[in-house]
Amino acid sequence: MGIRKVNYERCTGCATCVEECPMDVIRLDRSINKDEMPPCQAACPAGMSMRDYIYLVVQRRFEEAAALVRNTLVLPGVTGRVCFHPCEEDCARRKVDEAVNIRSLERFVTDYALESAPGPVPKLHNEKIAVVGSGPCGLAAASELARKGYPVTVFEALPVLGGMLRAGIPEYRLPRDVLEREIDSVIELGVKTLTSTPVCDLESLFATGYKAVLLAIGAAKSRNLAIPGEDATGVAYGLDFLRDFNLGKGSRLEGKVAVIGGGNVAVDAARLALRTGASQVTIIYRRSRAEMPAIKEEVKEALAEGVRTKFLAAPVQITRENGGLCVTCTRMKLGKKGADGRRQPEPVPDSEFDITADRVIIAAGEEAEVPSKWGLKLKRGAITTDPTTLATSRRGVFAGGDAVTGPGYVIQAIASGKKAAAGINCYLRGEQPGFEEARRVNKPPLKGVDKKARNTAAHLGIAERRNQAEVEAGFSPEMALKEADRCMACGSKAFIKYLRDCMTCFLCEIDCPEEAIYVSPERERRKPLPW
Repeated sequence: MGIRKVNYERCTGCATCVEECPMDVIRLDRSINKDEMPPCQAACPAGMSMRDYIYLVVQRRFEEAAALVRNTLVLPGVTGRVCFHPCEEDCARRKVDEAVNIRSLERFVTDYALESAPGPVPKLHNEKIAVVGSGPCGLAAASELARKGYPVTVFEALPVLGGMLRAGIPEYRLPRDVLEREIDSVIELGVKTLTSTPVCDLESLFATGYKAVLLAIGAAKSRNLAIPGEDATGVAYGLDFLRDFNLGKGSRLEGKVAVIGGGNVAVDAARLALRTGASQVTIIYRRSRAEMPAIKEEVKEALAEGVRTKFLAAPVQITRENGGLCVTCTRMKLGKKGADGRRQPEPVPDSEFDITADRVIIAAGEEAEVPSKWGLKLKRGAITTDPTTLATSRRGVFAGGDAVTGPGYVIQAIASGKKAAAGINCYLRGEQPGFEEARRVNKPPLKGVDKKARNTAAHLGIAERRNQAEVEAGFSPEMALKEADRCMACGSKAFIKYLRDCMTCFLCEIDCPEEAIYVSPERERRKPLPW
C-alpha cells in the first residue's frame, strides 16, 4: 500500500497534497521542472528564485529562506526596501487578484535572520582585483569575486561606503543601520575597502599588482537643462541636494521648492525637501504621471505627503525676481513614441506660464563622469562594454552598472555587478564565458485558484513624516506566513518523501484537483484516469 505514482504532466504544484498530508511525506520539488522557471524569477534582473524562498517561509523555515536569498543576492536588506520589484509586475497571481508582495517577503526573511550572512571565504587565487566604486554594482561584484576566492579591494571616492545607496537614497527609505549591516556582510567575506580614495589613473592600479579592474562608478553627475538662469543662486541639482543631506552637509529649506524631473532622484528630492522644512513642494515634469520613470509606490507616497505636481510642463528659463525664483515653463503634449517606447513630449505654441519658488532643484537625469585619461571607448557618455563579459575597450578593465547603462534601478546594478564578476573570473582563468540556456516561463493553470487579499505592511502616518524615520514597516511572522501562502509556486511539482511513513489515508489522492496522485492499485477509484 502507499503512494505509487505522481503524474508530473498533470501536477501543477498547487500544494494541496502537501497541506492535506497528515504524515508530512509530500513536498514540492523545484528540480523536476528545470526547463521552466516561474514568471517572477524570469522578470528579476538578478535571477532570484522567489518561489523557493517563499516556499521555505510557508514552512516557517525563515533562517533557511534568508540563507537561500543571500546565496543568490547581495544586499537583500536593501533591495527588500528600494527595489522596483519587476517580479511583482509579472507575478502570475496578478491574473487572479493581486501580485504576491515579494519585496516585503524578501525584506522579512533578511531582517528576521540577521545572522544568515556568510563569513570569510578562503583565498583560492592570487590575482588581485580592484573595484572602483562601492555602490550596488561594485558591492555585488566584490561579493561574487570574494566568494570565488579572489583578493578584492574596493576603492571609494566618498568618505563612506555605499555609493549612491548612501549618498542618493534618503534614510526614510533606506535606514543607515540596514545599509551598514549589508555592507558589513560584504566586508566579512574578506573584501578590503578604501574610502576617500578616488581612482584617477588606471595604470597605477595595474602597476601596483592588480590584474583586473572593475569600474562601478555609477552615474553621479547631474545633467543640466541648458536653459537660461539654471546657474542662478538658489538653484541646485538633485544629486548634489541629496548627497549633501545624506552626508550631513545640508541645511534646512524654507518656503516653496520646485523640483524639475520625473525620476527617482526628483521624487526623493521632493519628499526630502518636505522633511527639511519646505512649506510647499511642486514637481514639474514634461510628460504625464503615467510616463514617470520613478517607482510608482514612491510617487504615490510623495503625493500622499503633499507634494504637488505640474505635469506636461517643461522649464524654458529661470530668473530671480524679488528675492525669489521664477520658473518659466511651456505646456507640453505627448506625440509619437520614441526609441524608449514612451510618447515624446512636444511644446504647445504660445503656452508659457510661470511658477514661483524660493528654491529650485533640477533632477532631469544623471550620467557618468569618465576621465578622458582612462582611454575608454564611450557611447553617448556611457562606457562601452562587451554585452556578455562587460569587458571595456582596455584589456583587463571591466565596467558595469549605471556607468554603462545610464541611470537605472538598484537591482539592475546588482545584476550587472554579478555579470561583471563572472566576466572577470573568465578573463583571469582564461576561460570562455558560459551561456545559460533559455528556459521557458511557466504559465500556471489559474482554474480553481481562490482569491486571497494581498498583505501590506504598515506605514507611518502622514503627520509623522517630518523626519528621517523609515516610512514603511516590515512584516511580522504572521503577516509573512499569510502572504507567502498566496504564492502559487509556479512550475513546482509534487514528489514523494519518506514513503515508508505513508499511512495510505488517500487524502492526497482524494483532494488533488488534477487527479495527479495515484495511491493504491487495489483501491476502487472514483473514476478512471487516462494514464
